[in-house]
Amino acid sequence: MTRAALAPMPRARNAHRRTAGESALDVLVLAPSIISFEHVLSALPTQLLEGLLVVDVLSVKLLPKAAMLKALPASCDIVCSHPMFGPESGKHDWRDLPFVYDAVRVRDRHRFCRFLALWE
Repeated sequence: MTRAALAPMPRARNAHRRTAGESALDVLVLAPSIISFEHVLSALPTQLLEGLLVVDVLSVKLLPKAAMLKALPASCDIVCSHPMFGPESGKHDWRDLPFVYDAVRVRDRHRFCRFLALWE
């Protein structure tokens, strides 16, 4: 399955209405270094994160889980993830490559399952 084969994800049911000039994100994937994760997280405009699925791809899980639970709005779904492959092993296809995750807080199961489908 390629990313292009997926239909656009529907808006989260609990997301606040955004104005025409604001982004209509459904999923935000954070991939900074471990050292800068909390700084990057604190710099995000929390009012624009309402209702999003926020995912990290750091190689550690305790730090991002605690930081996201503390910093993100309660309406955010949170998934801590780690693709267990790198640029070389995943450069042609992600099929059958391991992907681990912790569904920390997930209310919108449909969006969560569609996100996981990217890794199939």
